Amino acid sequence: MSSTFAESFRKKIVEKLLKEGIFIAPDALKKMEENYSEEMVLEVAEIAKKENLSMIEKRHVDLAISIIKGKKGESETFSKEPIAKQVEEKVKIISSYSESKKSTNTIQNKVKYFMSRFEKISSILRQRVDFSRAVDLEYIIKSKEEGPFKSIVIVFDKKRSKLTVEDPTGRLEVLGINDEKVREKISEVVVDSVIGIEILKKNKAFLLTDIVFPDLSEGGVRKSEEDVAALLLSDFHVGSKFFSEKYFYKIINTVKGREYVNEQLAQMMSKVKYVIIAGDLVDGVLIYPGQEKELEIAEVSKQYEKVVSYIREFPDYTTIIVVPGNHDIVRKAIPQPPIDDENILEFKKERKNFYNLSNPCFVSLHDVSFLIFHGQSLEDITSSVPKINYYQPEQSMKYLLKIRHLAPIYGNNTQIALEEEDKLVIEEKPDVFHAGHIHISGLDFYRGTRIINSGTLQEMTPYQEGLGITSTTGSFAIYLLNQGKATILNAKNL
Repeated sequence: MSSTFAESFRKKIVEKLLKEGIFIAPDALKKMEENYSEEMVLEVAEIAKKENLSMIEKRHVDLAISIIKGKKGESETFSKEPIAKQVEEKVKIISSYSESKKSTNTIQNKVKYFMSRFEKISSILRQRVDFSRAVDLEYIIKSKEEGPFKSIVIVFDKKRSKLTVEDPTGRLEVLGINDEKVREKISEVVVDSVIGIEILKKNKAFLLTDIVFPDLSEGGVRKSEEDVAALLLSDFHVGSKFFSEKYFYKIINTVKGREYVNEQLAQMMSKVKYVIIAGDLVDGVLIYPGQEKELEIAEVSKQYEKVVSYIREFPDYTTIIVVPGNHDIVRKAIPQPPIDDENILEFKKERKNFYNLSNPCFVSLHDVSFLIFHGQSLEDITSSVPKINYYQPEQSMKYLLKIRHLAPIYGNNTQIALEEEDKLVIEEKPDVFHAGHIHISGLDFYRGTRIINSGTLQEMTPYQEGLGITSTTGSFAIYLLNQGKATILNAKNL
């Protein structure tokens, strides 16, 4: 191409965009020259309109190229109507928290809150034959018998080989016997958790001979009759300079059948009836030191406006469920009520198959139950329980199921609302436990429950690098409800 012709060609592109009131950066213009078509100009202009842009950057041209390629390959994938479009929504909200009154950090509230926790988990432990007749601590202290005694207690304090435990009748220090299994169980205990213990009385000492966690019952996988799937996402952090729009659109295009990788993935995406986003839709403001330098959108309302524009991209036959996270603009203490930003609330009016729920919440999709939790407490578990590390969030999630509580440690990093009832007890066994927060994907299966951490769509930030965090950017999960199977995927590979 001669320099004169190239200049004329560039001028043509610039003039077409200027008619739409759009400017274009030099590197974006070069990219458009290399991939020029009338459709390209129209697609770039459409992106600018949707995002209210006055300047087109190279990433917008890359996005337009991806969309055009997807449109050309559309007939190759969803040659028929998507499977999910043929299936009616079947959603039941089992529990979603709504803030009734402000909680205050008083002694009275704290006592009521922990009594609620104690009673709920006690009832779970008493379903076990060996703890159906558990006795209180006062009985053990006053008894002249040696035991063994079984009791249900809450952990007040923990040392290497001993626990201080209490119940409504008293407090007791128990010393672990010299047994490897007992020592290991003590190491797994966290303060404020409710557990079952077995005690012997020897020479005025109280010896701990066993610990029993409330745990889930064993069971198989519950499956739906309908052949549908749920797309599990979390941690978008829209508003951050590091939100990956490219990966988001790769996922969108795959759901719509525009991106083709292989027949198996195309079939899975054709089944996506539900999209669940487990918190941190936006990056928020004033969340961590120096965050303002990492924001592309500084106003929270504008961040949510952008989120809604992205969510709107999902096909209208998909049901969308969102919950807040610690970056979202609701109270930080959990449980968190649904997001109350006006953009989210307006979208809820616009789209009837959009559910704006609390963190945590419990829902049933085609009779398969999902416990959805952003996952703020996962870091607390990592720092408190040996053998559980940050890079395997599924292990922390398994632990929460084992002790039947989503945030057992009060006064640690996770803020907990002191209310009369503890809403964070896992009273019912979920079929799927979905979380995020850690920015690292994970997958496991525990006693009939699928554990899924969906990772993030945010690139590594300088703040995360400073903490030594390596995120699995672009990761997401697909859960096939009628097979009870989960797959972790990454948009990088689409």
